[in-house]
Amino acid sequence: MSRPANTFFIDVLRQAITDGEYANGALLPSERKIAADFNVGRSVVRNAMKELAAEGLIALIPHRGATVNRNTNERKFRRFMFCCGMLRKFPEEMLALLSAVCMAAANEHAEVLVSFSEESEIVLDINELANRIHQGELQGVMILENCSGDTLEALKKYSIPYVIINQEAFYGGCSCRIDHRAIGRMAGSRLLQSKMPHYGSVTGNLNTLFFKEMLAGFRGALAEEEIMLDRDLIFELMPTFSDESYRSLVEFLRKAPKPLALFAMRDVRAGFVCRACAELGLQIPGDVSIIGYDNISWSEGASMGLTTISQPVKEQALHSVKMLKKWYETGKEPAPAVVTGNLIERTSIKC
Repeated sequence: MSRPANTFFIDVLRQAITDGEYANGALLPSERKIAADFNVGRSVVRNAMKELAAEGLIALIPHRGATVNRNTNERKFRRFMFCCGMLRKFPEEMLALLSAVCMAAANEHAEVLVSFSEESEIVLDINELANRIHQGELQGVMILENCSGDTLEALKKYSIPYVIINQEAFYGGCSCRIDHRAIGRMAGSRLLQSKMPHYGSVTGNLNTLFFKEMLAGFRGALAEEEIMLDRDLIFELMPTFSDESYRSLVEFLRKAPKPLALFAMRDVRAGFVCRACAELGLQIPGDVSIIGYDNISWSEGASMGLTTISQPVKEQALHSVKMLKKWYETGKEPAPAVVTGNLIERTSIKC
C-alpha cells in the first residue's frame, strides 16, 4: 500500500531541512513556492509545516511564514570520555596524548572526561556508559591503545560511538593508529645514509605487534640496498629497564661489530644506549650512530643530540576527535585513520 501524500511529503521536507538544503534560521519559501517545487497541493504543504513545527524543526511566524530551527534537533557533540589504563610503561606518552586530545576537543568546543583504570587492560561499565550516552550526558568514548574484542562488541551492541587512539595490539574497529612499518622504513632509510658497515636495532618485546611492524619496516629499508639485518644485532630491551637488562645491553654493545648504526624503538631505549656507550667509551656518532622514535619518552634526547622520528600525537588526537564527532553526529562509523611521524634531525647519526 502506498503511503499517504501528507506523510510522504512530511518525510521529504524533513529530510531536505536536516540535510541543510535550507539554511538554519532562514525563512522558508512560501507555501505556493514549496508546493510548486515538490509538485504537491498547498494543503499538503500546510499540514507538513504544522507537523514539523510541532517537532521543533521549524518555527511558524504569523504573517511571515516559517523559519528553519534545525539546531533544536541537531546532535551536538559536547562531551566524551577518554579511557586509559593505569600509568605504566611510558606515562610521558600517555600524558602527551591526553594533552593533545584535550586541545583537539577544545577546537571542537567539546569537553573531555578522563577515566583511569587500575588494570593494564581497560574495562568499561558498558551499561552505565550506554545510559550516559543515551541520556545525552556523553557523546562517545575514546580508548587509549587497546581494548578487548568483547568490549568492542558491547559498544557496537549499544550503539556507542568509540575510537581507539594509538591502537597497538591489533588493527581493527574504529581506530587511529600509527603506521609503525613506515616508521621503521624511515629509520632504516636515514641510517643507510651514514654508510655504516653494520646495522642493528634495540627493540621492545617482539611478540608485540607494533615492534614487529617497526622491525619489518626497518628490515625492508635495508633489504632495498641488499643489506640483511643480522639477528645477533637485534637486542630486546624490556620496558622494566632493570639493572640486569642494562648490563645485558652493555655486553651487547661491547661485542657488536663497529661502526654500528642502531634503530632504538623509543627514545628511552636510545637513552640507555647512549649511557652504555659512555660507559664503554664508544663515540656517538662515530662508533655508534643511533636514531630513536617518539620524541617523548627521553627528556634529555634533544639536548643529547638524538636524531629521532616523532610520534604524531597531535595528528592522532585531531583525527580521533573528528572521527568520534562524525560518528555521533551522523550515526555512521568512520573508516580507520592511519598517521605517521616526521624525522627530527640532530647529531647522533654519522654524516
